[in-house]
Amino acid sequence: MYQAEAAKIGKEGGTITRVTLDFELKRKLFSELNKPDDGTRGHDVQRKSAIAEAHDIRLIEGRFVIPDLRIEYETEDREPGKVDLELATGDYKTSQVQAKRAAGLKIYAPDSALGSPALKDPELISGLISF
Repeated sequence: MYQAEAAKIGKEGGTITRVTLDFELKRKLFSELNKPDDGTRGHDVQRKSAIAEAHDIRLIEGRFVIPDLRIEYETEDREPGKVDLELATGDYKTSQVQAKRAAGLKIYAPDSALGSPALKDPELISGLISF
């Protein structure tokens, strides 16, 4: 999935500047979320929302939706860009796939996963890229 996106970015004149894996994003998000509250940070949902916004992560039903892989790049015009990628397996539940799509993640799936009930929804299939 990385190679497919890297090729697309390169074809459009972009240059990859950083690749971040899910565990790195999780470490940043939960490190901030678990800092002691000094009473000035407000309600937990507001804290989560502020943390998500700071890291360009979406919240769906109060949960961080974290991609498997984030590619940050510079476009041909030197503008920053990013693409969040998710590898959906046959074990994904429909609700998981829907949350990932709602969060704007680009979902890839191996051909072996395309028989999964979670990946049979026509709206989801149009956004899937198999390999």
